[in-house]
Amino acid sequence: MRHSSLQLRRSGQARLASLAALAVSGAAVLAGEPEWRIIRPSNTGIPGEQVTGAFVDSSDRVWVAAHFPFWSEGGVGVFDGARWATFANWETPLPSAVVNQVVFDDSGNAWLGTRNGLAHYHGATGSWSVYTPADSPLPAPLIQYLDIAPDGAA
Repeated sequence: MRHSSLQLRRSGQARLASLAALAVSGAAVLAGEPEWRIIRPSNTGIPGEQVTGAFVDSSDRVWVAAHFPFWSEGGVGVFDGARWATFANWETPLPSAVVNQVVFDDSGNAWLGTRNGLAHYHGATGSWSVYTPADSPLPAPLIQYLDIAPDGAA
């Protein structure tokens, strides 16, 4: 299995993203007794079979970036521990099916780097802002990596 991302949540749960599926472990992984289950598009809100990463926000929600390469459909599935919400390129302003990176600012907003620009999800209002080279100072459409500056700015 080729691994794309591994994150350890504050609660002790591990999240492992692979190209084929996402495996989820309970807190027992820290005690040496992992209990894994495979989750995929057919039993979750993950909008694709090819996972590019898993990212954890300050509310401990897991954002899984994934896409279906053949259909050019994808986005992020957000798991709050009980339910999935899906933000897919066919129903939101996401500029691409492929989300490469997700980071979170101090206000709880998500910034998504995609193959065709930058998307900003305003968590409080549920609205989106999209930045591409055509309408912003971005020099190129591909956003591979993002980070939040020490002052909290994206």
